Amino acid sequence: MAKSIFDIDKELYTLYDAIEEAGGEITPEIEEKLEINGQEMTNKVKSITNFINKLKADILAIKSESDRLAKLKKSKENTIKGLTNLVLFAIKKYGKEDNNGKKWIDWGTGKVSIRTSKVVELEDKKIENLVDVLKTTVVNGIYTNTLHQSSSIDSQALLDAATHIAQIEGDISNSEVEVEDMDDIIVNVTIPVTMAKLLYGDGYMLLANMGDVTRDGWDFKPSVDKKAMKVKLTDEGCTSNIAKVVENDNLTIK
Repeated sequence: MAKSIFDIDKELYTLYDAIEEAGGEITPEIEEKLEINGQEMTNKVKSITNFINKLKADILAIKSESDRLAKLKKSKENTIKGLTNLVLFAIKKYGKEDNNGKKWIDWGTGKVSIRTSKVVELEDKKIENLVDVLKTTVVNGIYTNTLHQSSSIDSQALLDAATHIAQIEGDISNSEVEVEDMDDIIVNVTIPVTMAKLLYGDGYMLLANMGDVTRDGWDFKPSVDKKAMKVKLTDEGCTSNIAKVVENDNLTIK
């Protein structure tokens, strides 16, 4: 006797719960129970498709909730910061003071005081402006082939360019940087280059010069341009040992 749609749905939703509890893993036992046979095929496919649509809707809702919670978290952090500054002001103005100059406010069941600590606050805009000028200088030098005409970049010219940009932007304070400040700015340079080109010629010299500049802190992070690789393997008929074109069956739900 064929199962009713109600019985099929009941069994399937029990399996769906088991899959989600297992972190999305479909065990061989569950897969066997999910097996679609001819008699129940249409009803099972319909039920599974409906559940897939529900999961997609859940994912959108989760993303929306994640965004909402992130904004709520930021709002509460800003509120804490504002209220903390209010309490600090009150302690500084109205708090009692001990012999060491430490101030506090005590209300019997609780007490607040000021603990002084030292932190480094960076002038991010100044740093960004200076590094942007360096990047522009290097890019222009590459495209005009002028970098090889000199053995260095004029640091004072770099500062002058940063000052000029700050003047255009109307914030001259962002240009108040000296040559000595550059010693404290660490610039992580990312250069996309194929592994093969690093083994000889200018690529090899780049590696050698890296070691001369600094022996620590740099790393290799590989990546492959999948779009270019697809053209190479499908349109150009090339072969590869590090990538292959596979055909995926994508479900279309209407």
